[in-house]
Amino acid sequence: MPAIAVLVPSPAAVALRQSLPRPGSALVRVRTPEALWRLGQRRLLDAVVLSPLGGGLALVRELHARWPVLPLVAFAPFRPDDGEAIVACREAGVAALLVEGVDDAVAGDLVARVTLTARRRAEMEDAPRVLRLTEPLQRQVWELVVREVEAGETGVATSMN
Repeated sequence: MPAIAVLVPSPAAVALRQSLPRPGSALVRVRTPEALWRLGQRRLLDAVVLSPLGGGLALVRELHARWPVLPLVAFAPFRPDDGEAIVACREAGVAALLVEGVDDAVAGDLVARVTLTARRRAEMEDAPRVLRLTEPLQRQVWELVVREVEAGETGVATSMN
């Protein structure tokens, strides 16, 4: 199963865990950028949630350079005077901006919408029609294949480097 790496302070991580739809990607909290790099070497990542404030913007840029396809979500207590950080996040390829304390109740759902799993599912939405899968058994097999890929149980090795 892919993981959503979370590199934010504890209250934001708790809000994210409580609002993440089930079933879905596993949340894995990391405390340092080094731990994030190690996690990315061991597990398939679905997204990364981090705070760009307080020097985190450099990490956002580094993540985008290292893993350009991986969705990044900025989750921080943004204030009106953080406009430069918000613009820099958007320029660095951040998929979503969440305001801690405002978006807490829906943070997990918003993150789930931008994950690689969600993107893959949206891209394959028309596949049954394009492949002309008309029989119920064909559609059931297609759904099984999609679920197995999302669960990471196919045995196919993947690399994000």
